[in-house]
Amino acid sequence: MSLRTELQQAVTQRDRAVRNGYSQRQDHSRLRVALIRAQKFLNSYPVAKDERVAAWCKQHEDDVRIIVMGNHNERLKKLLQ
Repeated sequence: MSLRTELQQAVTQRDRAVRNGYSQRQDHSRLRVALIRAQKFLNSYPVAKDERVAAWCKQHEDDVRIIVMGNHNERLKKLLQ
């Protein structure tokens, strides 16, 4: 699975958790900003290669750590490798 798909799935999953009230995070505004940044990147590069996604993830590591759900350690490793 491509890194872009991994990031898109993480954003979708976290956004769904927030909308349905399942998110345990207390920093809602920080989480919302991270989701918006990631979605803006994904919309800007609809066919981004793994290298571009990896570079973005490294540059926005804090955002990626906030977005990826706590029980998805493998996804987090892939995105931040």
